[in-house]
Amino acid sequence: MKNKALLFLAVAFPMLMRGQSDTLWTADIIGKVSKGSEYRTSADSLATNIESASDYLQKDSRFNLKQYTPGSVVASNFGGASSEQSRVLWDGIDISSMATGVLDLSLVPAIMLSTTSIVDGINGGASSNIGSMGALNLKLSLKSGRGTTTAVGLTSIGERTLNAHSWGSFSKIRYQSIVRFTSSDNEYAYRLGSLEGKMVGNGYSDLSYIQRFSGAMGKTYWSSDLWYTQSEKNNSGSILSPGYINNLEDELVRFKYKLKNGHNEVKLFASQEWQAYTDTMSSWTLRDTNTFGQFTAQYTRTEKRYNAHLALNRYTARGTNRTATVWMPQVQLNLNSSMAWNAVLKAANYHNQLYWSAYALYSRSKTPWLQQWSLGSYYRLPTLNEMYWNPGGNIGVSAERSYG
Repeated sequence: MKNKALLFLAVAFPMLMRGQSDTLWTADIIGKVSKGSEYRTSADSLATNIESASDYLQKDSRFNLKQYTPGSVVASNFGGASSEQSRVLWDGIDISSMATGVLDLSLVPAIMLSTTSIVDGINGGASSNIGSMGALNLKLSLKSGRGTTTAVGLTSIGERTLNAHSWGSFSKIRYQSIVRFTSSDNEYAYRLGSLEGKMVGNGYSDLSYIQRFSGAMGKTYWSSDLWYTQSEKNNSGSILSPGYINNLEDELVRFKYKLKNGHNEVKLFASQEWQAYTDTMSSWTLRDTNTFGQFTAQYTRTEKRYNAHLALNRYTARGTNRTATVWMPQVQLNLNSSMAWNAVLKAANYHNQLYWSAYALYSRSKTPWLQQWSLGSYYRLPTLNEMYWNPGGNIGVSAERSYG
């Protein structure tokens, strides 16, 4: 994978404060030039069928991934100061947890990545609900014809991966099925000065299943996607406390339905996540169980001179440490003065408070270079954990008005 990146950040300066005193207003000049073509060898193409998105993105210098130990949760950073400031989109819909603020990229099949995932994910190209600038846009590309692939992977730390991908059609309905299973004892030798041993207690396993159906009813194109993930990850802490094992269990189901007719497009998205964390590091065994939910309805109108997005989002978080439900309507307008220049206006009503941003965007997609330059103001909305976490929650926390 070859790419070149050039990033300019102008000094941000405070502007007139409006609203709460802890709201930071800045103006940012951001420029990014990246080579848009990706050259994949046969080995690279095989890797997308075997690896997770986190494994594959580690090869790309544009991405900053955070992982505590091999096999643990992988969070992303695409320009923000924290993982919560970087979002993951699925076909333009923000699917990062509004409760925890992150999405585990180790559970995303690499086949959902495209050569322009990071460019498409920037707010000028996709509608991110939370409002952050950096993002990754996942897509499941359409497959023509009919076929089946099966790939098996092994690593030196005992990881075993099985990936099966099948596609075809019946009665003029296209289908794609993806099953990815990973399991590992995750045991490996270590040396720390004169101390030697074997790291144990960090085993993990996960299962991902994606099913897509698509077709046409007259002039209307439709598609439905079901995405199910289940994972279990152990963490022994460190070599200083090998006898204690913490356990993270996560189960998540997502459903997306899309209708497109001419200039109009409607998307419906719903997800439900169950998560449990068991801590055995102290004399007491502590267990934290939570459920997170999201519903998004999005309407898009595409014209020659503008694109308009209207969305209604509902986020829920319930469990040991928080109980919250928030509705968030959102609007975004992209004015196209030319093929390259856009003016973007965005606003969201979150927790009875209005947030807005406005910026100019220059995009050029001439092969082999993709360019995006933007000037303006951006916001990031606080997650439910930031607002409602008990103890320590701050219901009055303001959104960040900065690039991060």
